[in-house]
Amino acid sequence: EQLVTAYSMKSKLSMLDIRPENAIAWGEKAIALAKRHGSEPPADLLVTIGSARLQRSADDSANLPDALRISIERSDHRAASRAYINLADELTFHMRYDEARPYIEDGLAFLERHDLLAALHHLRAVRARWHLDQGRWVEAEQDAQQATGLDNTSRALAALAAGVSRTRRGDSSAAATLEYVARRADA
Repeated sequence: EQLVTAYSMKSKLSMLDIRPENAIAWGEKAIALAKRHGSEPPADLLVTIGSARLQRSADDSANLPDALRISIERSDHRAASRAYINLADELTFHMRYDEARPYIEDGLAFLERHDLLAALHHLRAVRARWHLDQGRWVEAEQDAQQATGLDNTSRALAALAAGVSRTRRGDSSAAATLEYVARRADA
């Protein structure tokens, strides 16, 4: 089981480093090892592999919704939160806004219901970008202001959406907001 955990961690780190081929390879090794020992692969691992597949190709999105369903069935709220966020983020990145919408809406409700505040702030930051990409400046900024979590990634993503929205609306505070984002990126 420790080796499955180690392989899972290597998979997750590769996915976070946007190296989907490595993430998938390590994840598949972890799954094979878990099955060899008669256990089901952890839901979090399935989320990682599904996320890496979606990173690799916009057309390879089937695994991540399955991982979300499994996470919810197993009451693995942390894995489910990652699945909601990654689905919303990757589908938005690939400009598949209609497909991203239910994961954003259902994800926000799920995260609120289970008091997963850090994930909630991150998904709000993703929704800010989702609005921004579609030219909804006011909604993007409203979501960005609500994404006030403690984690730097969420705050930077939200501030970036707010800064770009302000720039597009001619707001003079845009420069300071974008300078903040640049400082966070260098930190």
